[in-house]
Amino acid sequence: MDRIALKQLGRRIAARREALGWTEDRLLAIEAGEHDPAFTTLCRIARALACPVAALLEGDLAD
Repeated sequence: MDRIALKQLGRRIAARREALGWTEDRLLAIEAGEHDPAFTTLCRIARALACPVAALLEGDLAD
């Protein structure tokens, strides 16, 4: 992923995490766009945040 996409991904993860009332400790590097997570990691994050991977990648966090 390019740097802009990583930043957007990080903002979406942060928004979902905050909506669930979670802290940022483990997701900080991804939220900051400093770490390019493997797809399997994104799948685990999406599962934990109760949202589809596509919502993290494309920005549709309506649910």
